[in-house]
Amino acid sequence: MTIYKAFLRVLSRNAWILIMYSAILIFFSIFSVQANDVNLNFEATRPDLYLTNNDEGSELSHSLVKYLTAHNNIIELPDENDALNDALFYRRVNYIITIPDGFGADFLAGREPTLIVQSTGDYNAAFAEMMLQRYLNTAQSYRLIDKSETELVRDVERTLAMEVPTELATKRDVSGLEQAAFYYNFLNYPLIVGCIFMICTVMLSFREGKVARRIAVSGTRPEQVNRVLLLANSLFAFLLWLVYVGISFLVIGRVMWSMQGLWFILNSFVFAFCVTTLALLLANIVHNRNALNGLTNVIGLGSSFLCGAFVPLVWLPETVRLIAHVFPSYWYIDANEKIKALETCTWDHVVPILFNMAIVLAFALVFVLVTNLLSRHARRRAA
Repeated sequence: MTIYKAFLRVLSRNAWILIMYSAILIFFSIFSVQANDVNLNFEATRPDLYLTNNDEGSELSHSLVKYLTAHNNIIELPDENDALNDALFYRRVNYIITIPDGFGADFLAGREPTLIVQSTGDYNAAFAEMMLQRYLNTAQSYRLIDKSETELVRDVERTLAMEVPTELATKRDVSGLEQAAFYYNFLNYPLIVGCIFMICTVMLSFREGKVARRIAVSGTRPEQVNRVLLLANSLFAFLLWLVYVGISFLVIGRVMWSMQGLWFILNSFVFAFCVTTLALLLANIVHNRNALNGLTNVIGLGSSFLCGAFVPLVWLPETVRLIAHVFPSYWYIDANEKIKALETCTWDHVVPILFNMAIVLAFALVFVLVTNLLSRHARRRAA
């Protein structure tokens, strides 16, 4: 019980570290939630269009004007070159169309008449161009089979009025999964820094100063102390992971109750176990507090930058991604990206995720083996 009290005292003295990194995690997670809070309702863009029809006697030209008017915002401007150029320059209109005299007759005769167009060149102008070409291409198709202008206009308008039913290709909460993936990817940093710093700090405190001297005179066997510290450190890492999972439910919300949310939690648990074994390994290597601070930042920041916690993996150069394979953080974050894209929980879909988790567990096994070798070597030297 005395060992546990000393353990808790050391933790309480350094609790500000956990609070600081937890605050960073919460801040960036809330920022991500707000940035990804998108509206999934689709509303078609209506470009600003100026239209002049000099072919008043053509049914085809009137039909084209009617179609463009229905799908664009028609802007009234003086029919002067300077006024039209100014409107384009100041983006009061995106597209200007002038239908020349005789357009309908030339089109029906197969002469391919040219419309006079002016454009701002932006995406609204491109959308207006797309609608214009849609009408002309449809009319061109019917020109080859229809006998009169009236029949052509009727068939074109009927075809363009058709609406194709659409259905979402996925029922996943894409925005929520993006937020969850960001949170659990970013969790790499505070989890590594928190576990390594706190566990190593506790182990250093038990090796030096008053704590070490009190243990020496208490008659407690070193093996017993190590067992208690191992259990206490493991319990601390588990509680830290549990707190971060609880925060994810508060920050992200509904998606954490989904199948993907459970996979995020399981993947983070495996990674937390790996980080705990890494921290215990470093606790057997580091014997200086200044070295501990530097090592914690190097491992935490280095793995986060190289493995995709701060910058998405798809944005990183191929060379960086290859180097990142030597860190367990890469396999953890890559598994999060696979979970984000998970549609159904079938064997074929979860095998890549389980493979990544197995690699993280393999890292943990290596850390445990090396820790045991170092501990055995230290006991032999002490004997």
